[in-house]
Amino acid sequence: MLTSRTALSQIQVDRAKLIKLLQQGKTGEVFKEANRLRDSVYGKCALVDYFIAKSLCMDKYYDRSTIWFDYILAKYPMDDGSLAFIRQEKNACQPGRAAPLAAGSTLLTAMTIPVPKVGAGVRGRIGKGGPIMEGCYENKTQVSYDNMLPDETLAARIFNLNQPDTALAKLQSFLPVAYEAKVYKRFILVTLKDRSYNAENLERVAGSLDRAYNFYMKYYSLRPLNKFITVYLLPSQAALQAAAQDVHHIKIGNDPLGYSILSDLSLLGIAEDDPSTIGTLYHELWHLVIRGDAGDIPAWLDEGIAGLYSNSHWENDVLLGNKITWRLDDLGSKRLAEIGETVPSLKELMGYDWNNFYGGESKNLCMATVNYALSNYFLIYLQEQGVLQQLMQAVKNRRPPGIDSATSAQDMQDITLLPAVTGKNVSALQTAFRAWFKKAYSFDPYNNPRTRAMAIMKFNFQEEQDALKQTLSNKRMQGRINIEQYNRYMNRITKIETDYTTAAKKIDDFNAQQSTRHPPVNMNNIVAQQQPQQQQQTQKQNKKVSRWHKKMNHAKENLMKLKEEINSNTF
Repeated sequence: MLTSRTALSQIQVDRAKLIKLLQQGKTGEVFKEANRLRDSVYGKCALVDYFIAKSLCMDKYYDRSTIWFDYILAKYPMDDGSLAFIRQEKNACQPGRAAPLAAGSTLLTAMTIPVPKVGAGVRGRIGKGGPIMEGCYENKTQVSYDNMLPDETLAARIFNLNQPDTALAKLQSFLPVAYEAKVYKRFILVTLKDRSYNAENLERVAGSLDRAYNFYMKYYSLRPLNKFITVYLLPSQAALQAAAQDVHHIKIGNDPLGYSILSDLSLLGIAEDDPSTIGTLYHELWHLVIRGDAGDIPAWLDEGIAGLYSNSHWENDVLLGNKITWRLDDLGSKRLAEIGETVPSLKELMGYDWNNFYGGESKNLCMATVNYALSNYFLIYLQEQGVLQQLMQAVKNRRPPGIDSATSAQDMQDITLLPAVTGKNVSALQTAFRAWFKKAYSFDPYNNPRTRAMAIMKFNFQEEQDALKQTLSNKRMQGRINIEQYNRYMNRITKIETDYTTAAKKIDDFNAQQSTRHPPVNMNNIVAQQQPQQQQQTQKQNKKVSRWHKKMNHAKENLMKLKEEINSNTF
């Protein structure tokens, strides 16, 4: 559960200075300084990108500014107030419309950019860990970040690794007397005095965290942090709740197993003598360290990797995610039926911004828990393919649009990262992932009535048919299929197309016939208006229309199956 504000832990953003420069019309200086900040550790954050977008807007580079505002909305987790602020700024940035700088006080308070408050999952019938819910929705009376301490207060708790005594003194100045803190390597471990944490246990926890930290740095080529990370080890959820109030002035509800705050480089978790609880700390540690280099990491990748390492084991000095985790049940038909959700395609998952990943505007945590589970297992798949390092490097290296003409908004979509890394386009990747999942876990998360019905409804027959024909042509040109295979597949497409168009024409003819006889009204109203002796004939016609719709859907389903076959590596 990542609960963070702007990345001020390693980077100093002088907001007042940048605002003053904008007010003075020195937009070039702001643009240059913001880009410099962006290249530093923790520099990729919504606040820095805002100053880039705003300076471009005030210089009347409206198109480039809009791309940056869209990038902020798509790539960073923000609370509702910050989302509204960015959308307002974007809408104000257009030709012929004044786009004055927002009032300094508004900017300083609105752009704290807290990360959304969804936890690592949902408990009870829906999962483990996460916010309290009423049905599928967060209970805001028990989960509250309204009184969370400001960035400046939290940032004052961060100290360099050569300042252990100063760091401890600072912690002791605000922590209640019930807590005690000790320095272990690059970590400050905070515990309750009345718990039996002996030196050996603390050394073990610190050693495990240090090993995970060094693995993250080396394996993903991340820039090292030169600050202490403060780790609060709590014995129970009640203690975790109390610590959240004591340390950060937030309410987290009854269910989270842990959370992390970027602004003071802290993580809090339930971890006592049980070695299995170290996974929660690995999870939260990942959230903290990855933002040093990739503050704009997409939700599915960030939460997918955090979930990967929360259920993991060591092989030599490599941390590997376990192949089976408790999230597997969240992708099963029984659970999906209980919560009324479907499994999104990989294309949909990778198209989600942070807000949609966390359940959209309605904060639907049932949807969020499916997204978490799918991300977890997709990352297990990518781990087995041996592409995690290349994928993370691609995320770190991508150049945001709006800097120059070389990068387009299309290039920045997460879906474009995968072909070069996996060697598969998204359709082939979906097919491969689905086949791997079914083989590994003996069920298909996409093979349930709700998911199939939703997929068929969204399936654009003409677009998919044209794309499939193009795929076959490409495979033929590349020598991957011979002429006999090509003709055989084309004949199957033609047969499916005939079935689809025949049924579609029947429906179109019927609708045209009805429109000449009646005003465009609901079919039920048509039946009600007819005499009883005519209703039987109309009901027969409706049954025919229903059969034609079923034939259309059957043709869609056949084309979907053929697409999977063609995209597979079976020929």
